[in-house]
Amino acid sequence: MPESPDQTVATVAGCTGVALGLLDEWLSGREPAAPAQLAAHTRLPDGHWTGERAATDVLALAGKGRAFRSLHTLTVRQGGHHLLHGSALALAAATLAWARQTGTELAELTAAVIR
Repeated sequence: MPESPDQTVATVAGCTGVALGLLDEWLSGREPAAPAQLAAHTRLPDGHWTGERAATDVLALAGKGRAFRSLHTLTVRQGGHHLLHGSALALAAATLAWARQTGTELAELTAAVIR
């Protein structure tokens, strides 16, 4: 849902913004809790996914800490629908890479770092 009529559910923009902000922090090395070289270990899953091209762009920009700052450009180039799916896909890939690098259970890690 693009907008929350009664402010009780997350908006598309809010979800995309949170994902891009987290990825910027984690993959650029600014998040002290994130493992070293997380960006280098983050890979999208095999297969064809809605938003896959957007996710590839997001990961490249987030490694430089510039995904959130590039929100407008990403939206224009990829479209809001693909950017939403791509940012979620990129966030899932980064979280999985973090869990694998640290040997942490994915559910435990997700609850701790996505806030």
